[in-house]
Amino acid sequence: MVDTILSYVFVGLFALLALLGLLKRSKRIALWFAAACAAGAGVAAYSDAFWPMVGLALLGLWAGVFALEVADAGWRLRLGLVLVPSLLAFLALWPTADRMTGGRIPCPR
Repeated sequence: MVDTILSYVFVGLFALLALLGLLKRSKRIALWFAAACAAGAGVAAYSDAFWPMVGLALLGLWAGVFALEVADAGWRLRLGLVLVPSLLAFLALWPTADRMTGGRIPCPR
């Protein structure tokens, strides 16, 4: 059930990012890379492969942050470089936090 929902969400993100890549010529490479990562994450979710799904989703997030038009490219790359490993570290340590706090920070099983 959850893998089906996640695969549909990632396929929707793939379609959205690919369409944005066609429309925004200046951000085409970053958006298409994010779309390819979303498609790969969708396939991984369909195959019930957790860590490949997480890795590809985080790479897609990094490419999506790089495609924003907020600041210069160096700032966006550094933001992605901080954001993606921080989320990965939280995800990897979440079961430990569940056990350490006695269930106050619940981790889904």
